[in-house]
Amino acid sequence: MIYIPRGYVLLERNKTAVVVKDSFREPLLAQGIADPAVLSAAFEDAGEGHTGRGTLLRIPITGRSGETMVIRKYLRGGMLRLVNRDLYWGRNRPFEELMVTTRAAVRGISVPEMLAAVSIHVAGSFFHGYLISRELSLCLDLPAYINSICDKGEEAFCTGKREVLAQVAEAVRTMHDTGFVHGDLNMKNIMVDAGDALRVYIIDWDKSRHDENLGQQERSANVVRFCRSMAKFERKGLAVSPDDQLYFMEQYWNDSKQAAADFRCLKRTLILRNIFWSLTRQV
Repeated sequence: MIYIPRGYVLLERNKTAVVVKDSFREPLLAQGIADPAVLSAAFEDAGEGHTGRGTLLRIPITGRSGETMVIRKYLRGGMLRLVNRDLYWGRNRPFEELMVTTRAAVRGISVPEMLAAVSIHVAGSFFHGYLISRELSLCLDLPAYINSICDKGEEAFCTGKREVLAQVAEAVRTMHDTGFVHGDLNMKNIMVDAGDALRVYIIDWDKSRHDENLGQQERSANVVRFCRSMAKFERKGLAVSPDDQLYFMEQYWNDSKQAAADFRCLKRTLILRNIFWSLTRQV
């Protein structure tokens, strides 16, 4: 079953299925989104991409002045990427992400505007998947935003960092209050409007889900996961600290006892992960 949000249409032809926002159907189809690999190749050669897991390509939308789309191909991480980089079993993954992201938008969560999802049959039940969204053109991801304010002086930097972390905590709390669990809540999946640090967006909703009866354990797991990414970026040299992790938790929970409990869980998790990675490096 292919998921089709309100305001979108399903188009199927040969081995390709496209769910596209109706108001963007003509310009996107004219540009060739039904074959994202061919469309992307021209812009890869022109150096229009951002490096992440693979390349996120920024492509101007024909006939819509100043508007840009971002094409993301589904690529595997971890050890599995060594044997299977881009094949997925079943074709619904991009359509599921498009659906959950549009549902989040309806519930008042700041997310990118979803333009289309594409699934292309390869063989058997294997598919390539693509997701196309409107670019958040004035935004930086959270690590880049924090780096961008480092030169404002120590006091202004600390104030700015705490302000944006408080806004992220509020955005995550809103997400959870409306029943959404993010599949990969980390600093790179938070975008900050560089012109207005009080506006943050949550992106990349792959493997996320909606549950009206979201419990505290699931909330805590998402919060700890986000703070674990802060620890990871701290090791890479980003100016975030355990104090910032605890501050984020306190802002999220508005409860110092629950924040302290999550912080203890975070420290245990980091210790166990460090032991694991130390052992695997020795093998």
